Amino acid sequence: RDNRFGLSFPLNKGVLAIAEIQYADPALGGMVAPGADPPLARTYRLGVWYDSAPVADQRFATEHRGDWSVYAVADQMVWRSGRDPNRTLSLFTRIMGTPQADRNLVDFSANLGFVLRDPLPYRTADSFGVGVGYAHVSRRAAGADRDAALATGTYVPARSDETFVEATYQRQITPWLQLQPDVQYVFNPGGGVANPNNPAARTRNELVLGVRTNVLF
Repeated sequence: RDNRFGLSFPLNKGVLAIAEIQYADPALGGMVAPGADPPLARTYRLGVWYDSAPVADQRFATEHRGDWSVYAVADQMVWRSGRDPNRTLSLFTRIMGTPQADRNLVDFSANLGFVLRDPLPYRTADSFGVGVGYAHVSRRAAGADRDAALATGTYVPARSDETFVEATYQRQITPWLQLQPDVQYVFNPGGGVANPNNPAARTRNELVLGVRTNVLF
């Protein structure tokens, strides 16, 4: 839209800054005492991001200056096979939130799950994972939905939250090719948006199937 090349790199619309602190154990290059089992790996992160650009209000015709959020991530190995050190079980979680619900569609989200590496005999490069995710639609955005329903006199559902469950298996086919089937089930898609094929009802829960391929060079 800005020029015939369709490329824009503006330097006058704010700054996005991200700061993160991380703790990892064992540290890179860490030593293990002779005869001792290696510690179960763990990584914890705490971060914050800030965007100084103007942000539109989710409900009213106003504009806010800047936006920010905090997040925390944890990845903890909880088990390692005594017979096969490549077979491990790790838990992960991520939480992100912001008090500025007036300018964000989602003001809180969280993920939780586990990853089992080397899940089958002689499949040391494979992994199997299950995860659950949750996203909460801000009250300001839900209020805008109620306003739209009142102003138009039509059915506009007030969005609330969305939850999904996912299972995936990553298989190393060759040293350069990975194949990863994935299945997801989404509860209340989009936080409860209207069904485009039936505007008088919400979109029903959805089953999503997919396959991802990674080619390594």
